[in-house]
Amino acid sequence: MTTRPDLWSRGRRCYVTVDRSLCSAHPRFTDLRYPVNCGYIDWTRPGDGLEIEAYILRVDEPI
Repeated sequence: MTTRPDLWSRGRRCYVTVDRSLCSAHPRFTDLRYPVNCGYIDWTRPGDGLEIEAYILRVDEPI
């Protein structure tokens, strides 16, 4: 597998689709709440075929 450090460096901007907002319930385990806004980076497909997950930090309200 080849890695590209330029894609993983801190401070890069990318588009994230938020599919789990801050404090929202987990779809299967409704007693669990997400502590941050979660989503995925569009147009990425690593080896498992799923988009790369992303966490949006330092935002104190649901997006």
